Amino acid sequence: MAESAANGLSEPIRFTRYQRSPQGNLRFNNIFCLTVDDRGFLWIGTGYGLIRFDGTETKLYTPNESPHSISSTQALHFAIDQQNMMWIGTEFGLDRFNPETEHFSHWKQDGSARSLSGNYVRQVMVASDNRVYAGTSNGLDIISADRQSIKHFYHDTQNQNSLSHNNIRALAEDADGVI
Repeated sequence: MAESAANGLSEPIRFTRYQRSPQGNLRFNNIFCLTVDDRGFLWIGTGYGLIRFDGTETKLYTPNESPHSISSTQALHFAIDQQNMMWIGTEFGLDRFNPETEHFSHWKQDGSARSLSGNYVRQVMVASDNRVYAGTSNGLDIISADRQSIKHFYHDTQNQNSLSHNNIRALAEDADGVI
């Protein structure tokens, strides 16, 4: 148990270490990101896939032959939108997970109307207006709240108001809604 006086908290903090899942077959090491959804599931983005943990049991999502599976074992970052869809940044694009159907849909750099600026998506953020921001290795993409359009932003050496670099590693929104 960690000392609460050192961190200014009145309640003690307890840590439980999991080196393997309770079933013993799924790894929790190499964790990239964590979040808890509205249903209380802990979601763990790992180098081995996306893991859903309910405190006792785990479910692992990895790529397979189905077009509705996650696109990569590398679940690098994720965010949950106002419709409870989870957006997952992977090395092969941006995946949207529907928790009701347990299907993934895919956004990639492919020249289509919803093409990303790059497939390596390191950061995902859902803003207060429900737009999805995807930070890629080749610029920033903003997906509209209605999911019908996408805008791309890149570094332009001729424009001092453009991105300072195309490799986006962090995204945040302040209290005033400024990204």
